[in-house]
Amino acid sequence: PSAFSQYYFYVQDGSYTYYNGVEIFAGGFSPLPDPNMGDSVIAAGFVDEYYGETEVGDIRYYQMVDSGTAPNPLVVNHDDIADGSPRAERYEGCLVEVDNSKVVEPLDTFYNFQVESVEGSSPVIVRIDSSYNLDPQMDDHFVSIAGIQRYTYSHYRLSPRRQLDLLQLGVEDQGS
Repeated sequence: PSAFSQYYFYVQDGSYTYYNGVEIFAGGFSPLPDPNMGDSVIAAGFVDEYYGETEVGDIRYYQMVDSGTAPNPLVVNHDDIADGSPRAERYEGCLVEVDNSKVVEPLDTFYNFQVESVEGSSPVIVRIDSSYNLDPQMDDHFVSIAGIQRYTYSHYRLSPRRQLDLLQLGVEDQGS
């Protein structure tokens, strides 16, 4: 449930606007692509909706062009990416960040928790990988949370790429 798996990854054009990211599903492509964060790639396939999430699938061509540094996340308001927001879809597949968040729903058994702005906002669902050394509790404060805006199981969720995408106030060892 992180933002990367053996079969899919996300690309974006780095323009720091909305509608600039998409999932690449390469499950049927051989050999499977193995990109790293920051790689520039060319992929050709067919655009489809998979359970409501836009993806490029049925990959016909893949080439790694260059390695580099991943783009910085686009800083957005909580209300922009909250589940149910009319603006949430425009950020689907994009690397985004929300700042100054407090936990309003602790970690559940599916590794989701919810945050809102400390000033008050609509809640944002955050889905973390089960390997993260993290157990968010009510009113915990995050300086920033970055990740891919995804649409899974009929909800928009922010999916951090790695534990370091979650910067928690007052926690010295932030993991890797």
